[in-house]
Amino acid sequence: MLKDLGLKILIKTINRLLENDSENRDVLADYRLKAFKVCLPIGSIDTIVMEDGYLAISGKQENVDVAITIPSEAIASLPLGFEEFRKKIEIHGNADFAAALSKVFTRLHWDYEEDLSHIVGDIAAHRIGTDIRALRGWFYEVKVALSANAVEYVTEEINLVINGTEIGWFVNEVDEFRDSIERLEQRLIYLEK
Repeated sequence: MLKDLGLKILIKTINRLLENDSENRDVLADYRLKAFKVCLPIGSIDTIVMEDGYLAISGKQENVDVAITIPSEAIASLPLGFEEFRKKIEIHGNADFAAALSKVFTRLHWDYEEDLSHIVGDIAAHRIGTDIRALRGWFYEVKVALSANAVEYVTEEINLVINGTEIGWFVNEVDEFRDSIERLEQRLIYLEK
């Protein structure tokens, strides 16, 4: 029951975002009565596009036009940005419908400051929005720092991967060795004459 409530809230939220976005609704309306399934770690959502471009829960269906799998790794990467999230999801099915869904969900934008301003006021909503953007920036900085530290650890500490300088030295030594072999061959040819 709690899961069903969560799914209803999710669909209502997406429809609320579509309410102020006639362009995305028009894109979805071209695929009216097409079904898609979103598979999450906690379960799946069977959804259908209504004639007006809004979404509705369709109940369990055997055949869906598009299946979207969102693993827990994708959800965990959400604080790092939508691109990181998008890289980890899997989409199968009708390519045109999948492309339309991807286009709509990529362009879907929630002006949370506007919605918050009706509850807490303009100034507080703006400060909350600023804090959320700062937190997202912090997550990105942490991701970059952790990546750099992992690369440094793998290349410098445990020598699992060769760094660019060592590759350059190796290439130069191979070139010198090849040149030495060629000079030796030339000398042998000269001595044989």
